[in-house]
Amino acid sequence: MGTVSGMGERAIIASINQAFGSAPATQATLSSSGSRRADGLGQALSRVVVANGDDAAVVVANARMVFTMDTSVEDQDFMRTWPSGARTSPHMLGYKCAVQNLSDINAMGARTRYLLVSLSFPGDIEETWPAEIAAGMRQACDELDAQGVELIGGDVSAAESVAVSITAIGELGFDATPLVRSAAQPGDEVYVAGRVPGTSGSALNELLSPRADANSASGSKHHRALAAHFMPAPPLAVGPALAEGEYRIASIDTSDGLVRDATRIAQASEVAVVLDEAAVNSFAAELAESWNLSEREARHNVLYGGEDFNLLFTLPAGAEAPLIEGVAICRIGLVEQLSASDGEIGTEPGAYIAGRRLDETLGFDHYSGV
Repeated sequence: MGTVSGMGERAIIASINQAFGSAPATQATLSSSGSRRADGLGQALSRVVVANGDDAAVVVANARMVFTMDTSVEDQDFMRTWPSGARTSPHMLGYKCAVQNLSDINAMGARTRYLLVSLSFPGDIEETWPAEIAAGMRQACDELDAQGVELIGGDVSAAESVAVSITAIGELGFDATPLVRSAAQPGDEVYVAGRVPGTSGSALNELLSPRADANSASGSKHHRALAAHFMPAPPLAVGPALAEGEYRIASIDTSDGLVRDATRIAQASEVAVVLDEAAVNSFAAELAESWNLSEREARHNVLYGGEDFNLLFTLPAGAEAPLIEGVAICRIGLVEQLSASDGEIGTEPGAYIAGRRLDETLGFDHYSGV
């Protein structure tokens, strides 16, 4: 098998476009139609005028656009070969990199419409990697109900390690209100939508665990851990449903762990997010059984494990959370006012449980070890 160094940029870009299903650059016929669609967006909210293939893409839009960007770097965010002996496939890597961005757009209450991707590879990477990363991105969009997403550009470069950077562009519906972290108020209820918190963190611990018999370790066990870590399923229908509702909502995706991201809502809103002990224990019991963990380790993973890409949000008391088929939405706490002096709820914004403020620095931070 050849390597990317023998392909050249043109062939690499062509393989990416083919794998993702991108259209070649064209001059589109523009429409000023503003008729509504079922998803609440106009029929011609945005159109690609010049697609992938020129120096830059051109899009016409009459919507509020939402932008985000995320980067995954080898040996910082992932390993090609893990201490457990498991190997990261480029397909799974592409899936997760797309998910990170789709989840951020969802957390703002929007729907993703466009992606731009920058890929950097060492010269000895197999020539199939660019196309497989793009195919993983395409699979994520298709499986997570974001089928209309278009890849409209990007870049490729040589580097000493693999790096994937994606910029996602989303659109807010006509009647939608952007979801922000600063909207929580005392009395609100706290919910999490998605899978059991700590699932990705538990899988990551499996991948990072050295094994003397790594070469003979169970392939199915490796695949389970890789799939749980690299192929999460953010609840992409929940964000827009909340944004298009009538309630005041604070929202964030749980990329860095339940406590760290709840703390971000608390700090932005100047409140205390009080997590429900029973809900945390229920999640921990499920996680312990699923991943053969001790009660203590499971509880730690629920609170601090990152990259589940669930949606953490608040609703005013009495408001009903949306019912989305196939999506688990659980009430996990309450927003409370900070105390004027030392009391059961402290004076500092943050995440609390049983009267104790939780240490958000135990969640993921790229520079925590620097």
